[in-house]
Amino acid sequence: MKKILPVSLSFSGAVSAHLKRFALVVDSVPMTSSQAANPQGEAYRKLLISTQLFNPFFGQAVTRNSLDLSYREFWRPVVAEQLKEHSIDPSRATNVLEGYLALSRSVEGYEWSTVANSSELRRHFLVGMDESKPLLRSQLEAFLQILNERDDVILFVIESAGHHMHIEQPATTARVLQMIAEDEIPVKAGVLLLDPSSGKIETFAGRDAGLAKIEGLLRALPR
Repeated sequence: MKKILPVSLSFSGAVSAHLKRFALVVDSVPMTSSQAANPQGEAYRKLLISTQLFNPFFGQAVTRNSLDLSYREFWRPVVAEQLKEHSIDPSRATNVLEGYLALSRSVEGYEWSTVANSSELRRHFLVGMDESKPLLRSQLEAFLQILNERDDVILFVIESAGHHMHIEQPATTARVLQMIAEDEIPVKAGVLLLDPSSGKIETFAGRDAGLAKIEGLLRALPR
């Protein structure tokens, strides 16, 4: 039987954190927390929850409706752009928008750091240097926590790629996944920086070198 390699993407990173009974999971541009993915949205959610005390009968309903409205306003232009870019029937807009609404609801208050990872499961992270700064910091910090605990995890960092790396750098993303699937990674743990323009891979092998590189990347990011 062939080995199954689960690969998360964005929102599904909230699900992959709970996976067990796999040899390895690849977390691609994971949403490590709702705060990191949408700082303004999470601040608004917390504000709404705090005001529920003043409206014990209808507070929860007001919070739910207000959050759903904010999600719709946030995703509506994104959906419109996607339909246009991929020549999708405009009548599908409502369906796509409802899908994003469900995703936003499902990750309210999510925090990667509160999930207990299985000691039997290895994790590799795949992130883009052009990711939004709050989310990139959170992704690096999440991997830093894992690398501090074990010496068989790898962080792949792709230059000139953001949250949609599978679209922005499809060839390089596919190359990484092929390396993982075919066990062609030159190191057991550490950080690999990939430059799509040249095809070069800069390797920081081992836990110590990996930790040092991640800490350097974090220092370069705004808080």
